[in-house]
Amino acid sequence: MTRQRYRKRLMRPPRSKAPFLVPPGLYRCSTIQLRPSTGLIGFPTWTFREHGGSILRLADEKAWCLVDITGALGATLHGLCLDGASLGEGIHGILHDKSDYGKSEDAFRIERCRIAKFSGDGVRLKRAWCFSVRHSMLGHNRGNGLCLRGWDAFILDSWFSGNGAAGFGAYEENSAVTLVANRIDMEPQGRRGHLRWRKIYHHGKLR
Repeated sequence: MTRQRYRKRLMRPPRSKAPFLVPPGLYRCSTIQLRPSTGLIGFPTWTFREHGGSILRLADEKAWCLVDITGALGATLHGLCLDGASLGEGIHGILHDKSDYGKSEDAFRIERCRIAKFSGDGVRLKRAWCFSVRHSMLGHNRGNGLCLRGWDAFILDSWFSGNGAAGFGAYEENSAVTLVANRIDMEPQGRRGHLRWRKIYHHGKLR
């Protein structure tokens, strides 16, 4: 299958419970909307400074995000390079934006992804619960590396470097968030910009 045909298939959401393999290469995209129990699986050969492997590059300056996982319960993003190309204003790399928390855990996974150069946040999660972000790099975005409103999160072994706001920004309700072995640095706002939170609980105690 040619790269152009792969790009067209990426723009159509996979069927439920059907992961989609993204071969190494550069794919220019607008917003990709995932469905429940689906996934985009790529090859993570990126470096600290450069994209590599399976690259999805934003090509629409009017998009609201590159990958929309709103309502995509159990979705997986693995081994991808998401490149915002510094396009537009306030465009996020990965967006989860629900009007309420709902009755079921979101249970999505972001693994081994490089998410960089978005004009908004690298990852913006509103009313998300029970999910993980692991072994990823969220850097050099104009907004936050990751902005979270939610709880029951595992954020492990990731880099948050050179973002315009906070590396990890939690400005609204947050609880039961486990942050382990992450590097959060080089945020232009200075030391206060590295990690911002409100109502964070650790082992049942407000920190």
